[in-house]
Amino acid sequence: MHIVLIHPPQGIASGRKPNINPKPYHFPPGILTLASACESAGHLTEILDFPMLDWRLRDFETWLDKHDPDVIAISFCSPSISFVKHIALKIRHLKPQIKLIYGGPHVTFSPDELLQENLADYIVRNEGEVTFPLLLQEIEENVAHNKTPGISFKNKGEIIHNLQAPMISDLDSLPMAAYHLLDMKKYKQKLNRIAVASMRGCPFACKFCTITPLLGDKARVRSEQKLFEELKLLSKKYDIPRVSFTDPNFALSQNRLQNLLDIFHHNNFEYKFGCQTRLFTLTDDVLSLLKALGCGVVFVGIESGSSRMLAHYNKDIEKRHEIQIVTMIEKIKKLGFEVIPSFIIGSPEETIEDIDATISLARKIISGFDLNKQTATEGGNFQLNMFGPFPGVNENILPIEIPLEFAPAIPICSTKHVSRTALKDIWRDLYQEFNPEFYDKYCEIEKAAEQGVNIYLEDFISPTIT
Repeated sequence: MHIVLIHPPQGIASGRKPNINPKPYHFPPGILTLASACESAGHLTEILDFPMLDWRLRDFETWLDKHDPDVIAISFCSPSISFVKHIALKIRHLKPQIKLIYGGPHVTFSPDELLQENLADYIVRNEGEVTFPLLLQEIEENVAHNKTPGISFKNKGEIIHNLQAPMISDLDSLPMAAYHLLDMKKYKQKLNRIAVASMRGCPFACKFCTITPLLGDKARVRSEQKLFEELKLLSKKYDIPRVSFTDPNFALSQNRLQNLLDIFHHNNFEYKFGCQTRLFTLTDDVLSLLKALGCGVVFVGIESGSSRMLAHYNKDIEKRHEIQIVTMIEKIKKLGFEVIPSFIIGSPEETIEDIDATISLARKIISGFDLNKQTATEGGNFQLNMFGPFPGVNENILPIEIPLEFAPAIPICSTKHVSRTALKDIWRDLYQEFNPEFYDKYCEIEKAAEQGVNIYLEDFISPTIT
């Protein structure tokens, strides 16, 4: 069968921060392994990366007029839902015979939505590299779908959720990511780096995060040899000078870092990368290994300046004094790393005092260490995130006051103690203080959102070039 995988526009949000530039600075690696799994099952497979192609809906309509794939599959996060629905409506109108299948965080936790609106034939929940090819086989053989674990579908008006599929225990069993399906020269020209996943799952259950419910509470890792082979491919064949690891805890295992370094040395291989990890996993030995491996940027989730909120989030730094956090950042910077700290405000449990404590700590770190002067952090020198009540988040979500498609360009709900209006004022002031070059653009997004307009969506569906 002819399978087309779509990476849709990211919408107003990228993660939980306002997306001032709607173009991605990385490509989600999950689609690439999914594409490889499709090819391994014998299917003709294509990838349409809308942000990289700079496609609007009319571009897709032109493409659809000339192509007749059997299946179009879209993997996406919650802020892309409105874009996805417009793409689906276009497919239903022009080529209703095409099977529409979805995966990713949003549909894993809200599988009924698109099925109820008749915009989906099937939903693939959680991981897809095993489930999706099995589903394609059933479609090709025109048999009942009650045997495929991990899928949801509608049968005679009733939505059926098959049993959960087991997590893929051996990530080395997955084929190499399908980089050959992308124009890698264009990615190098526009991004100068690629996102790579070396593990899945997370043993920590931060309440604002969906990684654990999506991918499990254990860190399943690829072998160091397999990871080296992918990095070597990117370096030698595609001339990609740097990668960003999407793993939530790349430095979780000191032994794994040492093994990877041994393989690098044995093969006389050097490579640059950035990673994210929990702040207090960065011992002196771990930092030394990261430096020797070629790591230049570390992303750390500090999240809050409030001990109460850190405990609420299940962060392992809740007992650490603020001075220790600042001291850790100072040590990392002195070793030559660039640091991207992440903060989040707007959780349902937060008080104004909690928010003030977070802003105070953010100032000490962002201004105190001149993070705006960093040069290698293409995705931003820090993150000041607004809590996004996306499906799958393990929080006591309050009623939203503005549709989810606008999250988190502006707060879409209040906390139990702070009104949405007050949060919006705080958020605007933060952007003016920390991101003055983006402030006017942010205000444009905010103003439109208050009037019910997603300016990126309007641009996407516009029939003319703006």
